[in-house]
Amino acid sequence: MARGRTWLIISVTFNVFLVGGIAGALYRWMGDEHAIIAQQHRNIRFAADGLPPPDRKAFINLLREQHRDAMPLAKDAREGRRSVAQLFVAPQFDQQAIEAALARTRDADVEQRKRLEESIVAFAATLPLDERIRLAQGLQRRGSFQLPALPASTASVASAASASAPAR
Repeated sequence: MARGRTWLIISVTFNVFLVGGIAGALYRWMGDEHAIIAQQHRNIRFAADGLPPPDRKAFINLLREQHRDAMPLAKDAREGRRSVAQLFVAPQFDQQAIEAALARTRDADVEQRKRLEESIVAFAATLPLDERIRLAQGLQRRGSFQLPALPASTASVASAASASAPAR
């Protein structure tokens, strides 16, 4: 009888840990899925959600083209980071080589961001005021391209512009 009770306690304990592990893994898996969805909605392409469908599509195409054109710069930045990591663990610490690799990486990152920002500004120049305001509000909420809050005077201009804007 005592032996059966011992096995029962061991079995219940094991099952509690097993169920807890499965529940924890499921919670973690579901949590990661929600984090991925949330990250996708912070993506800069969602900044154009307030625009009419043709302009939204043009914005997304602009971002795709920009991404394709920036591939060599992204590759240079990745290689620079890899180089820095390798130089840090090299037997002989070469500060000048590390600084040069960091400078190349930084230059590639800055050039990539500059091109993206210039493309977005050129796109915004083609939009009427009410759509530019919606784009600016979308950019304010998205990723690393966040803008400061729009002043109250701009909000009143936006409502006036949207009220008087002709339908497209």
